[in-house]
Amino acid sequence: MRLFHKSLVSSRLGLGLSFHAGGIALARVEFPRNASPILRQVRHISCPDPGESAFLLREALRQEDFPRARCVVALDMGDYQLLQVEAPDVPENELGAALRWQVRDLLSYPVEEAVLDFFTVPHQGSRNRSKVAYAVASQKGVLSRRITFLQDAKVKIEALDIPEMALRNIGLRLPECRQGVALLYLEDHNGVILLIREGLIYLTRKFGFGLGGLHAYENYAGEEGEGVFRDELSERLVLEVQRSLDFFESNFRLSPITTLVIAPPARHGSALFAILQSGLAIPCRWLDLKEIMTVEQNIAASERERGLIAVGAALRGVEPKP
Repeated sequence: MRLFHKSLVSSRLGLGLSFHAGGIALARVEFPRNASPILRQVRHISCPDPGESAFLLREALRQEDFPRARCVVALDMGDYQLLQVEAPDVPENELGAALRWQVRDLLSYPVEEAVLDFFTVPHQGSRNRSKVAYAVASQKGVLSRRITFLQDAKVKIEALDIPEMALRNIGLRLPECRQGVALLYLEDHNGVILLIREGLIYLTRKFGFGLGGLHAYENYAGEEGEGVFRDELSERLVLEVQRSLDFFESNFRLSPITTLVIAPPARHGSALFAILQSGLAIPCRWLDLKEIMTVEQNIAASERERGLIAVGAALRGVEPKP
């Protein structure tokens, strides 16, 4: 089984599965020759009882067309750590072992219990700057439980991946990707921003707050203290995005990123958009999957939003044509 970000041989059918709070998302994407991908199905499975989760997933797979393809599985954001480290000056085939020693003091568990993978950042800054790598670390017990669950549900696993790479698969298809684009993704309690240029990740950062804060803000509407809460949320969210943009501009000899794409356009979209547009000096816009693929008419916008990571996982290994 391939771990995390390594490329796959492209096929004409992609199946993605993602874990997230409260459920599982499934997505099926087809890749016609000489045409854009087609999003055929998105299915969200709510799992209020963990003991029934594997059964519910197995039944969903049996009822739909999903079992015909091996599945790329995107882990939950809480299943792993993504650590930015200085890449040792060693041959590529020795980098994994070198990074294992480098991250041992950054983990909350013994490094011997870690499954480790990595990807490097393009080195286009000053010659005096060290090369940067991202180490992806997950505890063996966490992965073992995920794999056992998937096996119980009769899922054919092609690879394990992380949400950042699923989002990268979407981001590289955006029209702004050649120039460089910032992609912001928010869940209820987590968020991540990626800076992508020509299909490569230059920076990615996770942060521990998300749409739940906007929900709380809307509940405060009309009550005393509304402005204070909004200011706090605005500062945190805008600061994360601005720091990332500043890092890109100061560390790479490239033209600055000029567009922020926000995904998904959730139920609190107007508040989120207003916060970012007023706090940043670059244009913001929503992500629309219909700009990068054909979407079946029976797939509701809310299902596309909840299944976005699964869609990105299904796109793994199939690069868009220039």
